[in-house]
Amino acid sequence: MCGIYGYLSQNVNIKNEKILFDKLSSSAEIRGQEACGFSLITAEKKIIQKFAMKSSIAYGKKDVKVLLNKFFDSTDTKLLMGHSRLQTHGDRDDNLNNQPLVHNENVMLHNGIVCNFENLFIKNNIEKETNLDSEYLIKRFSNLKQTMTSEDSLKTIFKEIEGEVTISLYEKDKIHFATNCGNLYYVFFKDSFELVFASEKSFLEHGVIGIDNNDIKKLEPQTLLSFDIKNEKVLKFNVDLSNINIEFKYTPIEDIKLDKDSFWKSSNLQVCSKGILNQNMPGISFDHQGISNFAKNFKPFEYKNLTDLENKLLEHKKNKNSDIVVGFSGGRDSSYMLHLLKTKYNMNPIAITYDWGMVTDLARRNQARICGALGIEHVIVAADIPKKRSYIKKYLNAWLKKPHLGMVPLLMAGDKKYFQAINETAKKNNIDLVCFGSAPYEFTSFKTGFAGVVDSFSEEKNLKNILQASSNFSKLKLSLFYLKKVLENPYYLNNGLIDAVFGFKHSYIDKKDYLQFFEYEKWDENNINNVLINEYGWETDPSILSTWRIGDGTAPFYNFIYKALAGFSEHDTFRNNQTLSGVIDRETALNIASSENEPRFEKIEEYLDLIDVDYDYTINKILEISPYK
Repeated sequence: MCGIYGYLSQNVNIKNEKILFDKLSSSAEIRGQEACGFSLITAEKKIIQKFAMKSSIAYGKKDVKVLLNKFFDSTDTKLLMGHSRLQTHGDRDDNLNNQPLVHNENVMLHNGIVCNFENLFIKNNIEKETNLDSEYLIKRFSNLKQTMTSEDSLKTIFKEIEGEVTISLYEKDKIHFATNCGNLYYVFFKDSFELVFASEKSFLEHGVIGIDNNDIKKLEPQTLLSFDIKNEKVLKFNVDLSNINIEFKYTPIEDIKLDKDSFWKSSNLQVCSKGILNQNMPGISFDHQGISNFAKNFKPFEYKNLTDLENKLLEHKKNKNSDIVVGFSGGRDSSYMLHLLKTKYNMNPIAITYDWGMVTDLARRNQARICGALGIEHVIVAADIPKKRSYIKKYLNAWLKKPHLGMVPLLMAGDKKYFQAINETAKKNNIDLVCFGSAPYEFTSFKTGFAGVVDSFSEEKNLKNILQASSNFSKLKLSLFYLKKVLENPYYLNNGLIDAVFGFKHSYIDKKDYLQFFEYEKWDENNINNVLINEYGWETDPSILSTWRIGDGTAPFYNFIYKALAGFSEHDTFRNNQTLSGVIDRETALNIASSENEPRFEKIEEYLDLIDVDYDYTINKILEISPYK
């Protein structure tokens, strides 16, 4: 979940090192902006520098420039190892948690997440000094080296770890690269025994001095490469995919129900007698039998021909090369989609995650489990997370001044660059097939409905996930609504507004021509949970019995708002669509929605803490105007 890069130079093929370093470090910043660091290694000494800031700021400092230029000018054999960090484990403000890591004269860069590192520290009796999973890797290597070779030490480590791991490890006269998922590319100059490496192929392309794009190689999943610098030898070994630990269970959807008194009081809201939507749903109406227009005109989802999907994938298949880009939130649907693409269709996906600061640690661990077990390259595009969170804080403080349900989506505006990140990654990798895995029941038109863009459901419609307003008139109407609300509430006029405008553009204006996987493959909730949990050790959230949205840090809060003020949330619309599609019965849907709608206050507090908003004030403010508490 970071960017790693560097080079080994003998001053033959690798020249103009400043240009090379600037290219590598600036490119890697897209994978993490919360901390950075580098090691400068020669035969005489090792210099380690770490900074709790992004590299474009840290490396512009005068003293850092002087240090780097002196290294660039050296004619000795030298190794540079650089890191841009997306914070997962360990606070960046403590430099012990930042990379490169050093232990017993070894230097290591690590990209990924070791999900079981806490248990491994205890099992192998290794002293733990930080909250960093990477600490385990380098200390375990040092311990194992006392009784076995470097290569066997690394192979042993990969046998025991659960998660997604790519490392670059320097020990005296050697540098090792190992990955279980394929998150590393390199160029090796055999004649001079020099090399350049980076987390993504594009970091090594287009202007990197002395590199022909055709010479760029991928470190394939399950591969260990050891470069013996002194003797100029290269050895290749195999390492294991992620270890799978089955620790979690799931509740079948038919068994999900509220087993305690509800936080919410009973209401007299009219509820559809065929579905489960209530009278506050924008655009809803009821006939004399209590059946809503939504239910009367609802056309159940019909899957497309599976053969068409098979042919589409076959058309784009590229043998060993990456052939499809997949949007990967770490949630159950995208995780299961990757499972099928890899195991059933034998595709070679690149999984793309856009981390805007609200991807939960649970989602990151599940991403690591899936990619590490399947050997899938995982590209994380990281926003400036502190800045994104500051924008959410400003949006929420403005919303609390004048609460309106139509403005709630503003809290999620920051994640909409996701689509741009997907498209850019596909373009950089020369891949023209992009795939998403949304469940076919995620129909949440009420979010724009509260903004005045209402679908009356006066005619029969197929179930679909509305990602953008359906007509130019709707888009104009939505734009005018947001403009009006911003002008009515000057607190929205802050430096996050531009980000929100681009979020609107990405959501409602930009064209999205993606392959929707579950328009073809059957989406079965119990089966998906069973496969992920019992075949990959996928982690569930103890605060909720179901598995939908557990990787989204914003969902517990915005669903709390909708339930508090409208008496329903997106859980109701999801279960309603399943009911009308004949997937579950109405009683089961009511039971599940009732359970899912219970406030997850611990998760809400975590969310508000991340954006530095007072928890008690916010909850009390919402409950003061709630008719349902």
